Amino acid sequence: AMDVSECGIQSFINTNKLKERFPTLTDFDFNKWWSPHSGKTPTWDMISLCQLHGKDAILLVEAKAHQTEFAKSGKTKLKLDATEDAKKNLKNIEDKIEEACVSLNSTSKGFNISTTKTYQLSNRIAFAWKLNQLEVPVVLVYLGFTGDSYFTDKFESKLIWEEKFTKYIDGVVPVDFINKNKSDFIFIQSSLPIK
Repeated sequence: AMDVSECGIQSFINTNKLKERFPTLTDFDFNKWWSPHSGKTPTWDMISLCQLHGKDAILLVEAKAHQTEFAKSGKTKLKLDATEDAKKNLKNIEDKIEEACVSLNSTSKGFNISTTKTYQLSNRIAFAWKLNQLEVPVVLVYLGFTGDSYFTDKFESKLIWEEKFTKYIDGVVPVDFINKNKSDFIFIQSSLPIK
């Protein structure tokens, strides 16, 4: 399977015929699950296949090169003249994130994902969770690029990246869920220097 950048999960599954590898995906459509009324689904910086505990897994990568990418903002508010479909999609997304949050808290206390704050992080967690609910092992990676002099608010070092990442997830994802290799859904944070 190819590594794909700036891609949605369903597109990656279809392009790489992953329903053969993961039969539980056969009758499932992530686009309809997230936005049943023909809305958008999140795109990922990179999606690939990997191995987790000796099993095929899907790797989801969110890459960050500067601090303003750690937006704490919620999902963009609907416009006053939003269509009924847009309103239904937003309600559906709220429901999916809430469902993921309740489920995750049943095994790891401290999840507080939502559409009202840190929406990007929340939707990343919800999608990874749903893949895992469909019996697909999943590795979610937040990758920080450090020392990129193109940005004035770059992550100066691995230490700064870790500090800013920890602040970003605070109150949303329990810190003790990060970098633990205990299940078929793992969330890793790491960094690479820009040379």
